[in-house]
Amino acid sequence: RVLAYGRYGSEVLKKSLGRPISYLPHGFVPRTFAGPADDEEQYWVRSVLGPYCPLSATVIGCVMTNQFRKDLGIYFHMLRILKDRGRNVFGWLHTDTAVKAWAVQQLVEDFGLQKSCRITIQDYTDRQLACLYQRCAVGVLPSLGEGFGYPIVEFLAAGRPCIHISDGGGAELVPKLEWRAPTRLKRLE
Repeated sequence: RVLAYGRYGSEVLKKSLGRPISYLPHGFVPRTFAGPADDEEQYWVRSVLGPYCPLSATVIGCVMTNQFRKDLGIYFHMLRILKDRGRNVFGWLHTDTAVKAWAVQQLVEDFGLQKSCRITIQDYTDRQLACLYQRCAVGVLPSLGEGFGYPIVEFLAAGRPCIHISDGGGAELVPKLEWRAPTRLKRLE
């Protein structure tokens, strides 16, 4: 039996297999992400983000793997543009590895963001991630399309909006049209 994990995946598989495919969304436990961080957890979040992230900063979070279809360049460029416009922003990127499809530290240097972002790679529990999500004003998932997009659901469950493109499986998870960036081009990978 073939089962997709969302409407988008179902349509992709239908085109590939030439027949309708049922779908069932991924499982998710929202209570882990919904409970507000206590004082100890907030202290831990401040220690993770480091001394360059003042309490007054607008934290823009991004959680995604270091793959070609995840546009880390757009994320850092967005931070630079906001800083150049005088916005008090701080970026938090959580990824799987610093060098793979993208050289993360090189992007930080190229955009002059050494004191304006924090990159985390280590494994965190769902609760630790939830506390970091809650510190963010907004999450972004600048990819070329998600089949599902766990970080979208996790940001939303933590009470934060998440911006994604208006295409792929991630788009069906983003509840407001104004949180969906227009898709400008597609590429076959």
